[in-house]
Amino acid sequence: MAHLDDPDAAAAQASVDRVAFERAAPAPVRSAELATGYIRAERPEDGTPVTFVPGERLPAWVAERLRTGQATYDPDSGAWTLITPPAEPSERPERRKRTGTSRAQEV
Repeated sequence: MAHLDDPDAAAAQASVDRVAFERAAPAPVRSAELATGYIRAERPEDGTPVTFVPGERLPAWVAERLRTGQATYDPDSGAWTLITPPAEPSERPERRKRTGTSRAQEV
């Protein structure tokens, strides 16, 4: 057995552990797009948190993100969590442009 003090051995063991974990995690979606476990997400329209329960039909946006691996599984809670994509540039709040004058000069 390799020593885990060796970085290469530790990386190999981590890879083996990850594969074993992924095989143990239940599939998040059945072919009919029903949740097989709890799935946490944020609605893309407004960021509202939502949890889908086992047996609940999933919206297309949730099923697609699960199929493409955009979720993590927490074995302690038995729940999947969708990874929130970064905001599009058009969705980011606009920053005030600097004019080159200080506030004291504006008064």
